[in-house]
Amino acid sequence: MPAIQPVCEACGKALDATSGVCAECAGQSPQTANETFAFDTAGAGEPPTPESPEKVEATPTASADPEPQKGGATPTLDQPLNQTESAPSSPPRAEPKQDAAGEKLNPAPTTPGLFFVAPQEEERRYAGLTSPQIKAVIFSLGIAAFIGTIAFSLWRNHQREAARLAAIKQAALIQPTPPPTPPPPPLATPTPLPDDQTLTTNVRLALASYDVLAMATRYKFEVKDGAVTLFGDAESQAEKDGVENVVKGVSGVQSVANQMIIKSSAAIGKAIKLNEAEAKRLEEALRKELAERDQREEEARKLKAQQEAQQEAERLRREEAAAKLRDEQAAALRKQDEERLKKEAEEAERRQEAERRAEAERRTRAEQARAEASALRSGTVAWSGTVKGVEEIVIAGSSASVRHVSGDSVKEPKASFSAPVPRAPVSVKLLSSNGRAPIKIIQEPSAANGYTTIVRIGEGDKADGKRHEFTLKWSTQ
Repeated sequence: MPAIQPVCEACGKALDATSGVCAECAGQSPQTANETFAFDTAGAGEPPTPESPEKVEATPTASADPEPQKGGATPTLDQPLNQTESAPSSPPRAEPKQDAAGEKLNPAPTTPGLFFVAPQEEERRYAGLTSPQIKAVIFSLGIAAFIGTIAFSLWRNHQREAARLAAIKQAALIQPTPPPTPPPPPLATPTPLPDDQTLTTNVRLALASYDVLAMATRYKFEVKDGAVTLFGDAESQAEKDGVENVVKGVSGVQSVANQMIIKSSAAIGKAIKLNEAEAKRLEEALRKELAERDQREEEARKLKAQQEAQQEAERLRREEAAAKLRDEQAAALRKQDEERLKKEAEEAERRQEAERRAEAERRTRAEQARAEASALRSGTVAWSGTVKGVEEIVIAGSSASVRHVSGDSVKEPKASFSAPVPRAPVSVKLLSSNGRAPIKIIQEPSAANGYTTIVRIGEGDKADGKRHEFTLKWSTQ
């Protein structure tokens, strides 16, 4: 069954079997945009076998006859074209060549009723960076690294300066700051010797001030390591000596060698003739040079004075900061002392208040005891214990202690009071006693013995280790 030939919808002409594009209007049939057409295996020829083993994506197109021909099979999307049952192997087809414009120079022969659609390109292509772009990126990274290094260095310097200031402040807080000592008087700094060039200028200015015309015409000199050698002509010995004295007066001159020659005025006048305009220009230049030197010296003095003023201001600022720090430390110490004294005063006041309360409570208890003692006119004291020897029971107030005399010590002593024995004149007597050893009162309370009562149990060896007990009654007189 012959395959359907695609046509262009715009102009009605047949489309290219290979590309599916119209050669006249470059249009494309919608049937060929996403579909491929079947070929007749029993027709004019057999499909060529592709060079690569890749699969050719193809879908059958609709035809007039829905039934496929017998003996032939339509290739599917997932089935390679060269592996179908109805497509026998055939020699590979040569790829058509293209010129610079992209048009085919040698189109491949087509088989009637058979065409192929090139597989779509699956790999995505990305635009790469050009060489200028790569250089720009590298340059930007270098600039960023340089700026980061500078920022890191500044941050490190700031951290170190902050740590140094903190350490200085901590040391100033820990150690007492000594009183400021007056600055020592400035030492006289020796004036540096000028170099040969400066010395040459100073000598030239000195000679010009001595005689500008002679300096321009007759005076010559040479300076080397502070030593000045004079040359030229002098009209007289006095002039020669005067020039030497002027040069010796220049600051920085170490020695002067005067090699000037004395000549007569007539000879000098005949030998040298000077233009007055040229002399004036020279004098003006010397004056200008002298003025510039004075200006430079004035600027140097101003700069030095400014630096000294800045140093003095910095010294005063540091002294003010140190004085302020000392004042703050003294204020902090005074505040601490005041707080400590305040706490000590509050603590002393609390102690005195506690002592006053304790004294008041003691007096209250004493008053209550005296009131109770005055209210009670009599009372009893009961005592019991195992005695095997001689014991004395000492009774005072609300206590009963045992004083061992002889034999074995008392065991399990017990005493009970109906009321404390008052420290006042009272009379005591035994109400009852029980035991084999005799029990008797050997001392009655009085002011002389501190109102203490003594009861003796036993006499000799009559106590046999039995239980002894007695009841003592006291009454106020």
